[in-house]
Formats: sequence, structure tokens, C-alpha cells
Amino acid sequence: MKDPSKFTKVSIANFTVVTTLYTTMGFMGAKMFGNDVNSQITLSMPPKKLVTKIALWATVLTPMTKYALEFAPFAIQLEHKLPSSNKTTAPKSLGSTSRDPKS
Repeated sequence: MKDPSKFTKVSIANFTVVTTLYTTMGFMGAKMFGNDVNSQITLSMPPKKLVTKIALWATVLTPMTKYALEFAPFAIQLEHKLPSSNKTTAPKSLGSTSRDPKS
């Protein structure tokens, strides 16, 4: 982002657009299908079909992958903001201890 100070405004605008789209789609789906749809869309899908299994697994995996993708930029910015005295290097593995050959 060229101007990081606009991040908040851009985030609010994007969340507003996405919320409006999801709300509109929800109302349209309720209008089209009414009470024929279960509370979870995956329960309304035909059982024992490949498409249903893919949708169920996507529903399970999405939150796990989303968490890492959403918080990675915040973690990177936090690392840059920390003072250099608080930054640590990666820990050495147990097998790679260096020994002085003269001792």
C-alpha cells in the first residue's frame, strides 16, 4: 500500500461492501427458497455426493486457512514496530551446538 495511513478507511469500505453483499444474498436466498432450506446450507445438499463432501471439507478448512492469511500482515507489522532489543533470533536446534575444536 502506497499510503499506509489510508488502511483504516480502505478496511472499513471493504467490510461495508462485503457485509452489504452478504446481507443482500441472504435476503435473496430467503426470498427464493423460503422455509425449504435448513439452517446450514450443507444440510440442504444431497447426501453421499462428491460435491457435498467437497463443500463440507471446504467449510471445515476455510476458517483454519483464513486465520493465518488474515493475521499474517498484522504480525509482520507488529514485528517491525517492536524495538530491536526485544527481537530474538531463531532458536538453534539441539543437534547444531557449536563446540570449540581446541577444547
